[in-house]
Amino acid sequence: MMIALALLLIQPFQAALLTPAEQQAVAKTLKPLESRYVPADAGAKADAGWIDDTQSFHVVSGQNGLRDTYLVAVAGDPAGQHDWQMSAAFLLIDRATGRVTPLPPHPVMTWNAYEVEAVAFRDVRGDGTRAIIIDVQGVTGIGPNGATPFDVWAVYLPNADGTFRLDDGLQKKLDGVKTLNEAMRVSRGYFHAG
Repeated sequence: MMIALALLLIQPFQAALLTPAEQQAVAKTLKPLESRYVPADAGAKADAGWIDDTQSFHVVSGQNGLRDTYLVAVAGDPAGQHDWQMSAAFLLIDRATGRVTPLPPHPVMTWNAYEVEAVAFRDVRGDGTRAIIIDVQGVTGIGPNGATPFDVWAVYLPNADGTFRLDDGLQKKLDGVKTLNEAMRVSRGYFHAG
């Protein structure tokens, strides 16, 4: 079944672009979560840097889960397995309800997150729904090339209920992908092989 989703508006999520009421609402929503993502001893460092507003967006579309939503990139690991500054996580905040839904852990968390490189919203299955595609550079921290960043792509596929999931088979195919165009080609090929 094809779903026509012509409406898609993406704006940067930067505090300076939000109204004071929006800033207050987002701060109120995120503050209780900070303790899950950032250790208490991080102090002022966390206040200054746990939200990556350069790779966070306000998304408006006709798609369940992205109707009027903030996609917020944060540094932090709710599982507590990585240093919060070497971690990346992504939260969806429904503007109408204030409900926060974390995306599944990004595959970069197998290593250490270095930097969020790209975020895109694209139809990869050919069904008119948009996946959230995120490239996070990772580092191993091990050996002579341990500090050399490499790309780790995640394609979050939409579910009918507005949540998103990763497909293990697709994620394996994305190993070694370096560009958004290549991630799109691999993803579309995965769903249309045969």
